[in-house]
This record gives sequence, structure tokens and C-alpha cells, in this order.
Amino acid sequence: MRNIIFLFLFIISCHSCDIFYKIPYFSQYHEINDTSSIDSAENYYENLSTDTDINYFPFSNYLISDTAPNQPSQTIKADLIHTILDVSFDWKNKKMPGTAVIKLVPHFYPITELELDAVGFIIEKVELLTDSNNIPLAYEYNDKIISIALNKSYTRKDTLIVEIQYIAQPEDLIDKGLIHEWDEKGLFFVNPDGNEECSPRQVWTHSEPQSASCWFPTIDAPNRRMSQELYITVDYDMTAVSNGSFIYSTLNKDSTWTYYWRQDIPHPPYLTSLVAGKFSKVKDMWKDKDVVYYTDPEYGIYARDIFGRTPEMLEFFSQKFGFRFPWDKYAQIIVHDFASGAMENTSCTFFGDFAQFTRRELLDNNIDDVIAHELSHQWFGNTVTCESWANLFLNEAFATYSEFLWAEYKQGSDEAMLQLENMRANYFFESIFKIESLVRYNYNYADDVFDAHTYSKGALILHTLRQQVGDEAFFESIRRYLNKFQFQSAEVHDLRLIFEQVTGQDLNWFFNQWFFKKGHPQIEFSYKYDTIEHVLEITFGQVQKSPSNPVFIIPAGVEIYYDAQLIKKEEFMLFTGTQVKKFPCQKEPDLVWPVLDKALLSEVKFSDMNNNFMLLYNRHRDYFTRKQVLDLVEQSALPDSVKHSCYYMALSDNFWNIRRIAVNYFNRNFINFHSFINEEIKTKLIEIAANDKSSEVRASALTCLSYFDGDDIINLFINAIEDSSYQVMETALQALLKSDEQKAHYVLSELEKSNDKKTIEILGRIYCTTGNEPQNNFYQNGISNFKGKTRLSLMSNYLYYLISQNDSLLLNGFDFFADFARSSEDWLIRRQAVYSLKTIHAVKEPETTTFSDAINNIYMKGLLTAKDSVQLDSLNLRVSFFKNQLDYFNSVIQDILSKEKDFRIVEMISE
Repeated sequence: MRNIIFLFLFIISCHSCDIFYKIPYFSQYHEINDTSSIDSAENYYENLSTDTDINYFPFSNYLISDTAPNQPSQTIKADLIHTILDVSFDWKNKKMPGTAVIKLVPHFYPITELELDAVGFIIEKVELLTDSNNIPLAYEYNDKIISIALNKSYTRKDTLIVEIQYIAQPEDLIDKGLIHEWDEKGLFFVNPDGNEECSPRQVWTHSEPQSASCWFPTIDAPNRRMSQELYITVDYDMTAVSNGSFIYSTLNKDSTWTYYWRQDIPHPPYLTSLVAGKFSKVKDMWKDKDVVYYTDPEYGIYARDIFGRTPEMLEFFSQKFGFRFPWDKYAQIIVHDFASGAMENTSCTFFGDFAQFTRRELLDNNIDDVIAHELSHQWFGNTVTCESWANLFLNEAFATYSEFLWAEYKQGSDEAMLQLENMRANYFFESIFKIESLVRYNYNYADDVFDAHTYSKGALILHTLRQQVGDEAFFESIRRYLNKFQFQSAEVHDLRLIFEQVTGQDLNWFFNQWFFKKGHPQIEFSYKYDTIEHVLEITFGQVQKSPSNPVFIIPAGVEIYYDAQLIKKEEFMLFTGTQVKKFPCQKEPDLVWPVLDKALLSEVKFSDMNNNFMLLYNRHRDYFTRKQVLDLVEQSALPDSVKHSCYYMALSDNFWNIRRIAVNYFNRNFINFHSFINEEIKTKLIEIAANDKSSEVRASALTCLSYFDGDDIINLFINAIEDSSYQVMETALQALLKSDEQKAHYVLSELEKSNDKKTIEILGRIYCTTGNEPQNNFYQNGISNFKGKTRLSLMSNYLYYLISQNDSLLLNGFDFFADFARSSEDWLIRRQAVYSLKTIHAVKEPETTTFSDAINNIYMKGLLTAKDSVQLDSLNLRVSFFKNQLDYFNSVIQDILSKEKDFRIVEMISE
């Protein structure tokens, strides 16, 4: 499967909604699209705030965690065969009464005791079910494991069926110290009393890695598999969905519904799921299987816009992997307040509500990469499961690499290479703080393995393996791997042996260096030309300095250019710390270029390069080289006019991200290059802003054009406000404010009349930094009239706005927030209101100290003049005013605290 002032404001905004994605790494889904200023992990380090506490970065010392305990695969004493769950929900107390019937078989050795994972339950009954009767069983329970004493010794020829009646208590688990984080509780109630405006009433599960046992008794390990049946009883107006096939629903006498779902193909317990709520349901088909999309009711009309490529993805991955999608159906369900970005429950993927878009919002963004990632888990993770969390890459690296495969198929090589670049950026960023092997058996908690190493580095290693063995061998190996280990668990050596069978090669060297060693190649490339001997000497040096980092064996090459023509290209393997290649050359080359496209996990530093980089731009059509050329041009000592010409050429590149990088170059360097920006450049930027197919590029061009004057520019901004893209609209408004404030405020005042939530949210973001006294009414009217996440967004930005306003407006806003803190039934709204009150108090508190210090400074002068006395009177009045204001703020906050019953808000107030 997530400067200081900016960080402060970002943290405040996070209180408006729970930041999504389990984000086990820098963020698999939080893409870094513009890495133009980032060439290596060392550059990442140099760009971090000096206030950041970082003691390690890749070119010096590595942060290595070898002291964590060894975590082997769980010993199998009994095989899970089948589980039947019959559950209902106590919404008031946020508990789940349930009955679990579990079928097991001793694995090899006889057993007289059965241990099941069950976290924080009330256990009501444990019985052994036999053909003739139910036998009560004695048990011990320590809040984590039920140790059941069997009535006799059972061998591997016997089948055991145990029934457990219990009550799951997910809300009690943290207080009892049974879990470490809120997202580990397995079962989640959303808006249980129905009072929250920001979220619908729902219940859902999230069980990875080891939280299935927080809501049903099981053996909670990835190396177990079971078939299952779920009977889920919910309120009359709700729908319940689970894994497998829907069999029937029954209307009960108390007007509740019981939904029955069954899955006959076995899978690991952590992939068991259920969700209940009110949904819009839209159904497609792929071959003979239902493909279903569940969204909030108001988003049902957009369900196919969001998920509609899924049938094509199913066909593509089935063909690409050589293994037909095996599960009963494929449902994709959007839930609220989700514990991670998305979760690949078997045949039943859950997404956080970040995935809900209108058609207009989809013009700026879609989640095809997330959809592809979770869908591919139905093969990698669900069909074949990692034997232990140490081998998690078998699930996550393949799923991450599948994002690349889908982009490569659907959008072309440039878009796919951008995916790989994002993966490199994710991993290189994490490598500043953390260096681990891909397969690691030492960790404290299973969650520790969900990181950029497992996801991003793992995907890049798979791409490297593909380049090493070739496409045909790579995908044939994948086909055999899935077919051989279908509905079983596997580990890294199983994958290696399959690749060796297909290729006939011993690949131990490859797996040892990439899967079991730490770090990555860090290469210094240089060359020099001997004018006497007429010899070109090229040096590749691996300079990774950590003692745990090996010298890597990697494919490399070199290209030599004369008279703007490629005259020599040679490929070879790097296998020593310093490797030197010599070539006879009659004259000094125009350019010598290292070729490392088959070693994407390498960081490269260039030494003593000449500046003829643009020789490569038109010759190399791959995205990485074009991007790297532009980076080197900007960093080089070339004249500004030459740099300018290079980036002007890139404005016409076929790929949107190159065009965006070029536009951002002009934006970033406008002041330095102002004398070079001529009418031709201006005309090109206007054309891009008006007509580019990418909304990101159009928006970037508008930002750059905000430096220009003229009626044509003003009219461009006004027209762009009508753009179909919200991103372009917002950028155009910001640009117009910079260029013609009077016209901008007229346009903004007209937009205030809109009923479009997204438009109002955009105005809220703009006014928080540009608004004056009249905008106070905009915020208060908007917060009063809009609900849900639009209200939260406006409240968050209203806080920023108030902090820069006069005392009268600040006090008015404080009282406005206090009303919501007292009266709103939605705890999220109250939390945002209370947080705003606390922030206002914290911002104003230093002012009293400031004026008190000024008073002390006057007294320290000694004899007071008449002027000093006047000044003291004024300062004392200000101190008195601020003390009274702070006393008022504090009394209001304490009054709210005394009446607040939600522990989440009480804790925040009390911090």
C-alpha cells in the first residue's frame, strides 16, 4: 500500500481531514512529478530545511537498523481450512457481536491445544462441533491469544471445527495497550450515531498486516489460507459487501437485513473484509465476472469516470501475467475515513474517499495508478501471498511495478518512465534516513516493512530484472510463478528458482545484490582526453561509502560524439569499485555520455563534463535522457542565452511533463533571464496557457505569464478562469490578482455567488492570503451555508485569514468558531473549531510579552522623560488589552473543554 511556516500551516490543515494513505513510504501514490532540481539523494538532503534533524545521508553515513528482532515465518501447527462468520453491529457502543466457526486440520504433528489470535474480545463461548453434539472446551485468554484445551489429541488425519461466540471491541484496543496505532484496530465505525455531516454512517474493516484478529478469531499470519462465508446483519437502509460471491440477503423480523457472501477459493485471513453503508452501485462486466463500483450516492453518476478502465485492466493484466483473474468478482468500494489509501481485499478493494471525483475534477487528476496497483494485488498478494512480511515485496513491489506496466500499455513509454522516476524519487528520499535490504527478517513491527524500499525500490529492481533477462523471459517467469504457487504462499527463493528455470542462468548474484544487500550504486563518472597519446580515458567509480554497501554488478555503457554525430557506443558490466575504459580517438570528442538506462537505481555524479548536452536531446527520445539533459543544462556554466534556447525548444516537447519542466524553468528564472525573454517566448507561453492539452502545463504557463504586463495577458487570465480545469481556474485567479487586483476582486466577488463547492473552496484558499475585511463575511456565510468537507476547508482557511487581520475581526472570528465548537454535532467540525480557537490563542499570546519587554526596556533607561511616560501609558494599555483578550480566549476554551465529551477533542484541547 503516505519550511517551518509551511509545515505549521500544513499541520493545521490536516486537522480538517485525516491525511490519507497508510503511506508506507514517501508516498507511493503521492507522486513527485517535478524532480528537476533533484538528481540524487544528496540533493534531497541539501534541499531540506536546516531545522530538520537529520544526521545521515547517502554519501556519508547510513542509518541502518540491524538491532530489531528476527521475525521468521510463523510456525504452522494447524492449517486453517474454512471460516464462517456471523456478525452484527452495536453502533452505540461501537462493538461487533459475532460467531466464528473455524475448521482446522493439524499440520503434521498431533495437537492437544489450539491457539487462535483474538485481540481484545469478550469471549462468551468456545465449543467443539461434532456430528453428534457440541463439546464445551476449556480455554485461557490473555486478550491476545485464546489457548483452547482440546478434548483429546488430534492428528493430521482429523478435522476440527471450533465455534467461538465473542464481541469485538475495536475502540478499547489502544487504551488496553493491545495495539500501537489507531489504524491497527481492524474494525472501524464511521459516524456511528449519524450526526456527522462530513461522513456517512459506515462500518468497514482493514486487516493488513495483522489486524484480522482484532475483529474475528483466526490464525493471523500471511502463510495461512482459508475459504470463508460471511453473514452480515445491518440496518434496513444499508448494503453489506464482502469477498467472493453474493449468495442472498434476508429481511429479518426486526427490519434488519442479513447479507450472505461466500468465497470458495482460499486466501489469507488479512484479506477478509466487510463494509456496510449506503452506496450507489454501478456494474460493468469483464468476460463472465461482475465488475462493480460502489460510491457515495451523489457520486454514482461519476463511478464509470473514476473506475471505468477496470475491465480493460483486467484483460490487460490477465494477458500480461499469463494467468486469468481468478476471483468471483471484482468490486471497488469507496469508504470514508479509511485507514490507508486503498486496500486490496480479495475481490473487494477498498479506497479512501480521496478517490471520489466529479468529471471536472478528473480533468486534473485520476487514480488509474492506484486502481492498477490494487487490482494487480489480486494476483500478487492474493493469488500468491508472501510467506512472511519479510518477503512483502512479493506483494507490493509487483503491485507497484504494475502501475508502470499499465502506464506503459495505456499511455506510452514517457508516462511509464515518469512512473519510474517517481519511484526513484520516493526511494532516494527514504534512503537519506533509512537503508535496508529489500528482503529483511529483522524488524520491530510488520508495519515497518511497508516502506519505499519494499514498494518503490522493489519495483525498480523488478524492472532491472526484466532488463537483465529480457521481456519474453521475464513474463514467462511471472506466468510460471503464478501458476506454480497459485493459492499458496511463496518467498524470494521461489521467485529466483522460477527465473533460473526459465533462463537457464544462475541468478544468485543478481538476487543476492539486489534483494539481500543494502543500498544502491552511487557512481562518479568522469573522462579525460590525452592530446599526446590521442586516448580517451573514461572512469566509472562506485563511491557508496557505507561498509554494508557492496560493489554492485551493473550494466553500463558509453556513447562518444564527434561533430554532433554518435560515432561509438559500447556496453559493458561494472563490477569493481573503479573501472577505467580507454578508447583511441584522433581528436577530443564533442561529448562523452554514460549509459545507465539498465541501472535505474544508480545515482550519478558528473565530473569534468563539457556542455554539449543538447546533442543528446533530439537523438535520445527516452524521457529519462531528455529530462537529465535539461537538468544538466540548467546546472552547467553555459551562457544564460544558450540555456534559454534549450528550454525554449523543450516547450514543444511531445510529453507534458517535459513541457511543464520547461515552463517552470522560465518561471523559476524569470528575474535572472528577463532580458532574454522576448516576444517569441511570450507568444509561446500564451499559446501553451491557452491550448496545451495538459491542465498542469496550462496552469504552469499562467503562473509564468503573471510576470508580464499588458491587456492581452489580463484577458488571457480572465478567459482562463472559465477553463474546464479547476487547477487552471485557481491559477488564473492568482495570476489575475498579481496583475490587476481591481479586476481580480470583481471576478472573485462574482464567483462568491456560485453554488459550486469546489469553486467556493478555491476562493477560500485564495482569500486566506489575500483577503481583507470584506472577506470575513464570505467565510462566515460559506461556513454557515455549506456542509461537509467544504465547510471544513473553509474553516481551515478562515483561520489563516484571521491570523493576519485586525483585533476586531480576530475577536469576531474567535466567537464564530466558539459557536461551532459548542453547537456542532459533528466531532470533525468541533475539532476544527476548537483547533482554531487554540491556534488563535497561541498566535496572540506572544504579543503581551512583546509589549511587556518594551515597557521593561523603557524602565531600564533610568530617568523617565515626559515622552517616555506617554509611551508607557500606551504600552500599558496594550498589555492590559492583550491580557484581557487572552483571559477571554482561555475562559472560552476551558468552558468548551468542560462540556466536551468526545475524548479525541478533549485530548487535543488538553495538549
